[in-house]
Amino acid sequence: MKKQPLFANPTLPFHHITKITKPPVKITFKEYVMLDGTKKVLVERVGDGSIIRRFDKTPFPRKQTDVICPHFLELKWGTGCPYDCSWCYLKGTLRFLPYGTNPHIKDLDKIKRHTQVFLEYVKESEILNSGELADSLMLEGNKKSFIKFIVPLFEGQNKHRLLLLTKSDRIQNLLRIDSHRQIIASFSLNALPVASEWEKKAPPVENRINAAKKLYKEGYEVRIRIDPMVLIENWEKFYTDLIDLIFDSFIPERITLGSLRGL
Repeated sequence: MKKQPLFANPTLPFHHITKITKPPVKITFKEYVMLDGTKKVLVERVGDGSIIRRFDKTPFPRKQTDVICPHFLELKWGTGCPYDCSWCYLKGTLRFLPYGTNPHIKDLDKIKRHTQVFLEYVKESEILNSGELADSLMLEGNKKSFIKFIVPLFEGQNKHRLLLLTKSDRIQNLLRIDSHRQIIASFSLNALPVASEWEKKAPPVENRINAAKKLYKEGYEVRIRIDPMVLIENWEKFYTDLIDLIFDSFIPERITLGSLRGL
């Protein structure tokens, strides 16, 4: 029997693709314990899990003082980051890769195929984090823009959302996008003296806040991540100053805090 093409017309936008009756890539589900103690069956991975997989390595908290790290879906489109922050966990996580923490993108055809299958067949609304193993905007500013590739896939549906996590201020391609209902932009920030000492290759904090402000004005959902908080001398003052800088510019939808932790 002659094989039928996966999509009726691969040049059409995702929302115009003919619906497939059976996923061409296997979607694996698993029962998870939620933070409120309930159980829920959710996606564990798509295919071999090299592109989409749920991060579930952190244990369920048993007491009030336990670290809480909710499980989440990773969109593992690439690895690495150009900013070389002193405490970056990627230095340990990616240490055995031949390219280390240098920006590296995976096969685009596979990324597209696995993402399309997920968006088409997974009915439970999810947020896919594209910034766990790579800075989500690390390729912006050159011809290999990941934003131009991935955003149209998510904008072709209204159920799942894409989380961009970044220390970059290269938001030009995001500003050119008319429809961004399914996109969340999360900027990683730190207190000014902390960033100047340990985030030396990243854009200045003020530049990142300004980039976040521009996206906020364009209607993006914008979040802030302050991670790790570092207990330098007068840390309360410096982190208060950071919060003031943020709220003087815009009101983030959410602020996530983190601490220094081992690999």
